[in-house]
Amino acid sequence: MHRGLSHLVCFLMLAVAACAAHALPRDSDNISQLVFSYKHRCALRNNGSVDCVSESPYLGESRGGDGEITYRPVQMVPRGATRLTAGEFAICAIVDDALDCWKDVPATGKKLAPPQQIIASHVTDIAVGDDHACAVANGAALCWGSDSAGKVGHHEDDYHNGTVQTKPWPVIASGVTRVAAGGDVSCAVAQAALWCWGYTGLASDANSKALWDGDHPPLRVFERGVTTVAAGSHHVCAIVSGTLWCWGDNTHGQVGIGISVDHAQHSPSFQTAGVAGTFMDGDQTCHRQWTQLTCTVEHPVKVIDHGVTAVFASANETCAQANGSLQCWGANWQGQLGIAPAKKDVLKATVAIAGEVNFVALDSTRVCAVMQGGVLSCTLPCKKDVNTCPDHPGFVADDPNDMSGVEMRGGVWRGTIGNAEVMVCLQAEQPFSQSSYYYLRHGFSIPLDFADNSGAILNEASSNGREFDYSKPTAVWTLQPAAGRRMDGIWKTADGSRTLPIHLVRVMSLDTGNGASCDSTVPNDPSRLAFNAPRVASQKLSITQMPGGLRRIGALDGHVSMTELPASVPNADNFNHAMRAWLAEEIAGYYDCALSNGGSADFNESYDISFLSPPWLVARESYSVYCGGAHPSGGTAGYSIWNLETGKTVDPWDFLKDSKWDYVKEVDHCDNANNCSRRPPPKLNEILTARFNEDNAGTGDCSDSLDSGISPGYLLHMDKNGLIFSTDFPHVIQACDEDIALPWKTVAPFLTPLGKTVMQSLTHKAPQHGH
Repeated sequence: MHRGLSHLVCFLMLAVAACAAHALPRDSDNISQLVFSYKHRCALRNNGSVDCVSESPYLGESRGGDGEITYRPVQMVPRGATRLTAGEFAICAIVDDALDCWKDVPATGKKLAPPQQIIASHVTDIAVGDDHACAVANGAALCWGSDSAGKVGHHEDDYHNGTVQTKPWPVIASGVTRVAAGGDVSCAVAQAALWCWGYTGLASDANSKALWDGDHPPLRVFERGVTTVAAGSHHVCAIVSGTLWCWGDNTHGQVGIGISVDHAQHSPSFQTAGVAGTFMDGDQTCHRQWTQLTCTVEHPVKVIDHGVTAVFASANETCAQANGSLQCWGANWQGQLGIAPAKKDVLKATVAIAGEVNFVALDSTRVCAVMQGGVLSCTLPCKKDVNTCPDHPGFVADDPNDMSGVEMRGGVWRGTIGNAEVMVCLQAEQPFSQSSYYYLRHGFSIPLDFADNSGAILNEASSNGREFDYSKPTAVWTLQPAAGRRMDGIWKTADGSRTLPIHLVRVMSLDTGNGASCDSTVPNDPSRLAFNAPRVASQKLSITQMPGGLRRIGALDGHVSMTELPASVPNADNFNHAMRAWLAEEIAGYYDCALSNGGSADFNESYDISFLSPPWLVARESYSVYCGGAHPSGGTAGYSIWNLETGKTVDPWDFLKDSKWDYVKEVDHCDNANNCSRRPPPKLNEILTARFNEDNAGTGDCSDSLDSGISPGYLLHMDKNGLIFSTDFPHVIQACDEDIALPWKTVAPFLTPLGKTVMQSLTHKAPQHGH
């Protein structure tokens, strides 16, 4: 093996080993509770930890201004949690007898903000609503948040409706065991009686017709026998001696008495009510306002008469565990209840799962049941058009919105499809379509895309010109869950005519700071290096000896090349190490280019030493690439300046005074992350403009281009005689690209102490090598 090749392979092996050593083990503890907030999903595990991840529909889509996505579960509570609940107001957990709450979850790789402790001790229950929360602590019911409709219960004489209560406020002093918090109502079970306050929706409550804005105590709904209570946006359900009673908004049948808007619209009362008005329809009162119809049940009605042990409610959905089954009712237009037929409201308690469940999480998109052993069973929601909902939505194994399947399979793998050896890179963060694999025998990448968040199905893209159509795959992968470092599956052609087994072994795991990225542009990305290591190692390197002991090393028949220093030069190893890493990156880039260009690549990259006068070295990266699209591209990608005494690169802009650019005033010179190009100080810029008179063909004056608003980002480097400012215009005006050389005498007034040191070292020594 060539010495250069052995060094390259060694470098890649060390990089992969280092990354694998820092991979974090995945918490595989079973789930005991699952909750949804408006932008996150959180799980309480049997070991007492709580982790959260971004929730659909925000995952992979726009979330407004922040754009912060939590792709992998973030551990918010390491241990000690016994109860978990969530709403739009907050996510809260009882941890070691205290109450901890948080609103946001840090994005992947970002610093964790710890939860806020709301109540220090003796917390036994917690409920979170749309904009307020209630808890049980030391036997008292405490509420905080928005007091609209009086749901926080802060009823001092001078208190005004709608004020926000920032600290927990005692509503019921003692004997409380359970609480509920909905959209505009709160309830508590105290000494087996049920009390509710806020907009209760009960005819017996004088404040149910007009929002509470005075000193009114909680209303007692049931005197005895109450064990638990749950509240949706505008409805409440309570278990009383094993019987389930509900009341409130029944517009979607969420009260569960078999009457809803669908029924009311066909009632004789509705037909005679006119354009607007209120009428009675069975146990509910309905109000018609033009085409809108809302219905409310203003007294508790019996929904399930015996055997009820648990009840769960969300916006317009209700579920209860009763008589050995999970029964649900209410809004089902997205198929969220898993009850046939979808596209309609479910008007009475209907069996959703014929069996016991440990816990239920539900919102307006689906229901998830925590089964025995901590396994999830969830409905598959209709994400775009309710008219496409299946007639029999049902429940599916595991949460279809749970990213853990993709996370579990994400990473770099090596193995076989049939008898052919492959390398596979599965992207565990959006966009999933950056996943790919290649056969070791030819090295060209083939795109893959996760078909859904389960991570079990991948589509192998069909190529249509230079576009890859994942909706019409040439083959489909079906993967089993990863078992340790191994994962198996089936590869099948789209028409089913051929099937092959897949056997993979994990080369690199994922950690919270480094996801596998098949086309990362980050230098020395370990995942990319691991993915490309076999095809890099398979290259036949050409080595050419050059004057002064330099060596040119090429790969891919010279499409990629770089120059190495002889070992006699101080810190040559550091420079050569960087060049080998660059070579590995560009070999991968060649195959990526070929992938985008139908299998062939017009791809030429070189990294050459353009100036060497120890301790200073200047290396120039050049390229000529066409990977599809309207125009080829080419030119100088950049320069790297090395101080061989230290073995490190330096930024030549540090040679100049006042070369920082104010991105607030000159935003055109910054990218989206506010990484701004540095520019010469104003006086020096005037000198550069005066020197920039004609294009590189000598056919015209380009000085106006500098003042056109498309000011170039200069690529700064140096030689023995001075500093060289290479213009870097957009490709549409590349005719004006120039190397503007200014002698040291001209730039001397603008030099920093470092710049003066460089000038003195070069002007008092003759260069040993010049290329």
